[in-house]
Amino acid sequence: MPEELTTKALAASRLADLRVTVGLHREAKSTCEERR
Repeated sequence: MPEELTTKALAASRLADLRVTVGLHREAKSTCEERR
């Protein structure tokens, strides 16, 4: 496998992970604010 493809795939998966974590944080934040 060419290194370029693997790095691109890794970067894409990392981006997806970041988006998921950010989304989870936002959801937790909104639920915490709603509970107040």
